[in-house]
Amino acid sequence: MQWRAWKRPVRGLFLAGLVGLTVALASCGTKGRLPVYPVKGKVLVDGKPAKDAFVNFFPKDTGGREPYAPYAQTNENGEFTLSTYETGDGVPAGEYDVTITWPVRYNPISTLWEGDRLKGRYADRNKPPFHVTIDKKAQELPPFELKSSGPGK
Repeated sequence: MQWRAWKRPVRGLFLAGLVGLTVALASCGTKGRLPVYPVKGKVLVDGKPAKDAFVNFFPKDTGGREPYAPYAQTNENGEFTLSTYETGDGVPAGEYDVTITWPVRYNPISTLWEGDRLKGRYADRNKPPFHVTIDKKAQELPPFELKSSGPGK
């Protein structure tokens, strides 16, 4: 009989705590994030779309914040949409060095992409082949036009 008297208040406290925890967890996921802006682009190799190429953006200055590195993988048309915090969310405004790799194959055993059809020519972060400035607005970048032949690394 006494348990029934406590059952409703205990359930109410439990539900209130659960709601509070949910709100706290949902709000802490975006704390400290920079605003992002949608950025799309395209990768062409010898004038043709590069399917499954990886595009990596490296900020020249993170403003003292935790490091972040926007990235994308191209589709069958060589098109990509950059992601920073979540898939396709965009990129913080600023200046970036850009590297591109185009893997030879996906290894299902190691679950890694292997090789680079471009022989590392566009992948050196110390000598980035491209520099891009992202404005505080949605934008589409001009195509990254690459060559499949040339001096290898």
